[in-house]
Amino acid sequence: ATEAARIVTLVHATLDGFVYAAFIPSALETSHAIGQGAVFSGWCIGAYRLGTFFVTIALWWHFKVDLVEKARRSARSFLAYGILAGLLSSAVGTCVLWSPDSSPWRAYGLIAFRFL
Repeated sequence: ATEAARIVTLVHATLDGFVYAAFIPSALETSHAIGQGAVFSGWCIGAYRLGTFFVTIALWWHFKVDLVEKARRSARSFLAYGILAGLLSSAVGTCVLWSPDSSPWRAYGLIAFRFL
């Protein structure tokens, strides 16, 4: 079980780093596309880490007592919520980047997309 946890942690850390870094090269271009500047692109890059921080704190708080039993009981729920958050994030990102207007909601939508 310990070895499986290490493998899952390693895979998760690798994917997390990829998702974080994949947006960086196009952040400024995306920011300009929705009528924002360099500071906003920095906020978009940082929003992902802020979301990761809040999820990590929530998981730590949930699992700090009776880890094994809670992991058995709630693994499917966490997986389902993770998939739902990914789908919601993708939908928000698609709406933000496909919308041709320069409405202010696009900036907030892009931050929400990165946060999720």
